[in-house]
Amino acid sequence: MTVAVCRECGQRSTLRSSFELDGECPECGTEEALIAEDAYDPEPLELICCDCRAHLDGGPVGAGAAGEDHEGRYTVEDRCPFCSTDEERGEIVPLESFKTPRAQPDTPTARAAAHKLWVEHGRRIPVDVVAIARAAGLTVVAGPFAHAGRLREGHTIEIPETDAVARQRFTVAHELGHSILRHTVPHDKLEIEANAFAAELLLPREELRKAVNEHLAFQQIAARFKASRPATLYALADARLFNKLSSSRLP
Repeated sequence: MTVAVCRECGQRSTLRSSFELDGECPECGTEEALIAEDAYDPEPLELICCDCRAHLDGGPVGAGAAGEDHEGRYTVEDRCPFCSTDEERGEIVPLESFKTPRAQPDTPTARAAAHKLWVEHGRRIPVDVVAIARAAGLTVVAGPFAHAGRLREGHTIEIPETDAVARQRFTVAHELGHSILRHTVPHDKLEIEANAFAAELLLPREELRKAVNEHLAFQQIAARFKASRPATLYALADARLFNKLSSSRLP
């Protein structure tokens, strides 16, 4: 079993995989019939003939069967469980090979990923977004940066130390979204997804509804979630809850 990612929606999956090799089996002579099962992981590699099922020495890295080098391609047995339908199949690829951003912004997927993280970290309010980022393998650094926030080299979130705490929290959540959603190139659609991710992580929709139903004022809602005014406005509007605030409770 190994971890892969869907090229369409960016969601990660655990699945059984194989590496299909170009070459002939030294046992039965069948061409292009070699596979290395569970080959996303460097060890162990089990090279098997698809036809006669002979177990052979070697794998996709280094020497193949009978001391020959082989080229090949990854294949998987599972379709994406998140976005595949009867008509369309999400293409799952090795995690490290995922480079292509989605053609259109996919805010439902971004919110779903954020909600899953929130649930995994205990459904706490306010969200400890720095702890969640660190648990995801990222380093958070506050410093005298000229930019408004950046995910550097894929593993470090830089935030301006002069920003208000609420603004810093949204920046961390936003850049965490870029990492979790496997964004690799700057583009407007990626910013839309990262904003949706950050809003859902900091102001989970189900908790936001509770706050509105408790008749809290706008400022009280922002304080409960330790969210900035723009982030709270975005989350309320995105959840279609803004019009449920009475005029006396509007910002």
